[in-house]
Amino acid sequence: MQQEVEHLRAKLNELKSSLASTSADKERLFQEKLELHQRINGLTNDRDAFLKVHLRCKIQNVVVFIHFFFFFFLFLGQSVQLHGGRICIAFC
Repeated sequence: MQQEVEHLRAKLNELKSSLASTSADKERLFQEKLELHQRINGLTNDRDAFLKVHLRCKIQNVVVFIHFFFFFFLFLGQSVQLHGGRICIAFC
C-alpha cells in the first residue's frame, strides 16, 4: 500500500511538471501567434502603401505623357482639343 501511495505521488508530481511545461508552451505559442499577426498586419500595411505609391506613379506617368502629347502637337501647330474624354487633333 505504501509503495502504491509513493507511486501515485510520483505520478502526481510528474503530471504537475508536465502541466507546467505544457502551460508554458501554450503561452509561448500564443505570444508567437500574436507576433505573427503583428507581422502580417505590418506587411499588409506596407503592401497597401506600396500599391498606393505605385498607382500614383502610374497616374503621374499618364499625366506626364498627356502633357507631352499636348505640347508636342501644339509645337507642331496642330489644334488639340478634348471632347468627352477623347483627344481630337485638327490638322491644319
